[in-house]
Amino acid sequence: MRRKEYSSNGTTVAVVVVVLLIITEFGGSYACIQLEREALLNFKRSLSFFDETPLLPSWEVDGDCCEWQGIACNNVTGHIVMLDLNDLCSPFIVESIIEQPSSYSDDCPHLAYTFMDVTLYLSQLQHLTYLNLSGVVIQGALAFLGFMQSLRSLSLRGDYVYQPLTIPSSSIGNLANLRALYLQRLTLTNVTDSSWLSSLSSLQYLGLYDVDLSMAEAHHLFKVLNTPSLLELHLSGCRLGQVSSSLVSDHIFPLTNLTRLQLLNLAWNDLSQDSPILNAFQNTTSIKVLDISQNLLSSVPPWLAKLHNLLKLDLSSTDITVLDPLRNLTSIKYLLLSHNKNLASLPLWFSHFDNLQVLSLGGCGFSGQFPSTLQNLTSIRVLNLNENNLNSITPLWWGKFENLVFLSLSSNLFYGPVPYTLRNLTHLTYLSLSNNNLKSLPSWLGELKSLVHLDLSMNNFTTVEEDFLSSILSNLCQLKEFNLSQSNFQGFAFKNKGTLSGCNSYALEYLNLNDNEFDGLLPNWLEQFKNLKYLHLMSNSFSGPIPLFIGDLAKLTELDLGDNMLNGSIPRSLGKLVNLRNLNLSSNNFSGVIPQSLGQLKNLRWLDLSSNHFCGVVSQSLSQLKNLHWLDLSSNHFIGVVPESLGQLKNLKWLDLSSNYLHGTINGLINSWSQLISLFHFDLSNNKIIGSIPENLHVIMPFLRSLILRNNLLNGSLPSSLDKLKYLYSFDVSNNKLSGKIPSTLWNLSLGWLRLNNNSFQGKLPSSLTNMKELRLLDLGENRLSGFIPFWNGNELPDLQILRLRKNLLHGVIPSSLCQFVELQILDLAENHLVGPIPRCISNITRMTSANTLSFWEELNPWDNEDLKQVIKGRELDYIRNLKYVINLDLSNNFLSGSIPIGISSLRGLIGLNFSYNNLSGVIPEMIGDMRSLESLDLSHNHLCGTIPRGMIDLYSLSHLNLSYNNLSGPIPVENQFQTFNDPLSYTGNQYLCGAPLPKHCPGDGPHHVPNIENYEDEDRENDKLDKVLFYSITSIGFATGFWGIVGFLYFKKNWRYVCFGYVEKVADRIYVAVVLKVVKLKKMMQRK
Repeated sequence: MRRKEYSSNGTTVAVVVVVLLIITEFGGSYACIQLEREALLNFKRSLSFFDETPLLPSWEVDGDCCEWQGIACNNVTGHIVMLDLNDLCSPFIVESIIEQPSSYSDDCPHLAYTFMDVTLYLSQLQHLTYLNLSGVVIQGALAFLGFMQSLRSLSLRGDYVYQPLTIPSSSIGNLANLRALYLQRLTLTNVTDSSWLSSLSSLQYLGLYDVDLSMAEAHHLFKVLNTPSLLELHLSGCRLGQVSSSLVSDHIFPLTNLTRLQLLNLAWNDLSQDSPILNAFQNTTSIKVLDISQNLLSSVPPWLAKLHNLLKLDLSSTDITVLDPLRNLTSIKYLLLSHNKNLASLPLWFSHFDNLQVLSLGGCGFSGQFPSTLQNLTSIRVLNLNENNLNSITPLWWGKFENLVFLSLSSNLFYGPVPYTLRNLTHLTYLSLSNNNLKSLPSWLGELKSLVHLDLSMNNFTTVEEDFLSSILSNLCQLKEFNLSQSNFQGFAFKNKGTLSGCNSYALEYLNLNDNEFDGLLPNWLEQFKNLKYLHLMSNSFSGPIPLFIGDLAKLTELDLGDNMLNGSIPRSLGKLVNLRNLNLSSNNFSGVIPQSLGQLKNLRWLDLSSNHFCGVVSQSLSQLKNLHWLDLSSNHFIGVVPESLGQLKNLKWLDLSSNYLHGTINGLINSWSQLISLFHFDLSNNKIIGSIPENLHVIMPFLRSLILRNNLLNGSLPSSLDKLKYLYSFDVSNNKLSGKIPSTLWNLSLGWLRLNNNSFQGKLPSSLTNMKELRLLDLGENRLSGFIPFWNGNELPDLQILRLRKNLLHGVIPSSLCQFVELQILDLAENHLVGPIPRCISNITRMTSANTLSFWEELNPWDNEDLKQVIKGRELDYIRNLKYVINLDLSNNFLSGSIPIGISSLRGLIGLNFSYNNLSGVIPEMIGDMRSLESLDLSHNHLCGTIPRGMIDLYSLSHLNLSYNNLSGPIPVENQFQTFNDPLSYTGNQYLCGAPLPKHCPGDGPHHVPNIENYEDEDRENDKLDKVLFYSITSIGFATGFWGIVGFLYFKKNWRYVCFGYVEKVADRIYVAVVLKVVKLKKMMQRK
């Protein structure tokens, strides 16, 4: 649930009144004073804007500062009396009555920040009566407030992310004329000395949001709370529930002076029903608006029954179960009870609340039919019943709600068609039926002509009327938001390729059809939505080129066409979308070069062209996109040198150029990008980059969190200065030509992903990884590392899920400390020189005991995007998209001895188990049949004896089995999965094994003949000629049908096509690798003999 920072319209009124008084009393008709203009200009110069948007453009050297944005002057003296630098979402905006923000509302970023001491500048503005700096992040203490004795309204907002703001409490305490004070996310110095609070005796509006008051001195705190002039009091998120009872026991008293208080906000404080702070307000009967949501009440405070003037009450998320104290408060107009999951029903007397206009009951545990208690509340205009378990709407009295303008029934259990009874609610402006199981979508929705917001997302529509989209949209002239995402729509979305005729103009600003199976061309009638700002068509099957008219939708700020089947080139007309902020064309079939016109999109912040067929050099025009934060050109066919001009994008935070044909030197490239100081993700993998990583990387890109350089031609050693990249979380330089020792400083980083595999690193593993408590993946395979595997403590790496050390020169025993890594899903120590037994404690690796998936998901490294080589089913394969499902234990090609631990059978989540090419002895554990998830089991080339356990016939998932070259005896099982293992090579080398598919039959069996490989060809020659003709004919027909069926399927399913072609390209490499591995194994066998 989204946290509310400002909970009433009253705050807006308060500030608007103050501002209007200032503007009417002090107009800006006289030129401002030179000294104050210089102070403002110096203040502006100290600011660093969060993007290149020209903010405060009116603040010019030669201009009259009284005419500047956010400035008002006294029309007699010329002094500046108002400075208003609020952020884009002012903290004093009118909040929605219930928490239902617009689907496309932006976050509220600050306008600017400064790390300079601005006291010298702002102290010159001593005549200010209104100061709002909520849009600026300022460092240090605001001592200049002590110079502003005329202030009547002060608004400050800090930000913990950038820099906590400290306010000397004495500075505010001296502002005797202050009428309105709003502080959010601030740190007050000497908070235990709260005397400054009691000096603000004239306050009418006090708002403290996320200001820790838990240590404030109670007598000062309650003195300001008892100020007679207070009209509004906001103490939201101030940790009042943590105020020590010993601090307040001597000072708690009824706040009898608050006779004028109309609004009280105590939300988000963890207050209990018996809290002395909460109950101190019990006699404040003048309250009209009360917000005590997000507390730990469990029941409604009894004294609420005395608040007969109450108009709005918010008890959301308070764990209340009964509403009895509210029985007589029938004057309430706004009642918010959401997220009290044990409320479940409404009392009969609730039907007397005939003044109710707004009722929010979301997440209250209602089930079955629509609550009948509501049928007489016909004055309701806003009704929220989302996140319940409702499945039926009673049709008989639903028509009574003729005043209803807002209805949310999302996240319930409605099934079948959209309820027909909704057809009569012709005044609805907001309708949400999202996240249900609705099946059919009627065209009569187009009759609800007052609709402004319509959300039908996350349903399962299978039955829709023909051309439903155009028939609905055609008549909804006032509709601004339409969401149909994730609703299982299939086929042609827009049969009507012409124009819509229901309205002269359309108000639609937001259209979301993401995550369906719509196909066909984009319709021409989209051109009629001239007000469209957000067009989201991602993850469908739309085809054809981008229509040229898209460039005429001048108000577009977001265009998302990713993951479709669109083709052709990017039309130059997209360059006309000068308001565009986000452009996603990824995962399509676009080709050609990037047009120069994209450089005209000066406001663009997000550009994703990945996974297409773009070619040529990376366009220099991209360097003109100064506001760009995210640039992804990965998985294309770009050639040439990585352009140095990208280094001009100083706001860039995410840069992905991977999987192209780019070349250049890493050292020269990074040094030419000295302005990319904000970059936190850099991926240049799968290119042809050469050179060594520069030592000064941390100077140029100090905030790097993810550095991915795998599959290039890098050489040299790793820089010892890597530890200075203190934010680095993911580091991948695998599959390069790096050499030397791994610098010891690398182990000082708090990494989560570390991949150095497939290089030529030498040296020993570190004895401790104390600083890497967040490490999830450690891959050092395919290097020349030597020495012992250290006794790493499991507490050092509590979240390690993949440990891969294969194909090194490691020796010694497998340390039992590895058993402490209980989160391991992949342990690969193959192809080393390890000796000794397999640790008995290996069964302690609890993550391998059940069929889990890799649990950790992180934005920079989701498991879905990771690839890892694993030998399973006798082949080394790259697991790319399904790595999170792989649970594998590979200790093959070592010199391990002893028996297989009996406890191995408890690792029931394993899909791969490989102990081949060791010196293991003893029997195969009888309980191995309990490992039902096993798909691949290789115990070949050991000295195992005894029989094949009967329990293995229960391994129903097993598709690869190799028990060859052991000393096994007895019959081979023939039941269940063993019927499919008809390759004698799986059992060869076991002298005393018998039964099919080996030629040796077991004693007591009837005569049988098992052909060997040499006999197959002779038997074919003896087959009947007619059978051969029939066989080849059927085979030919089947091949032709299957081949062209697959070709056709690949033509229409691009994702499958990519996978197939990628697989074909790798076949040659895999054949080569398989041959090399066989040669290595033969050599090792010869050495052992």
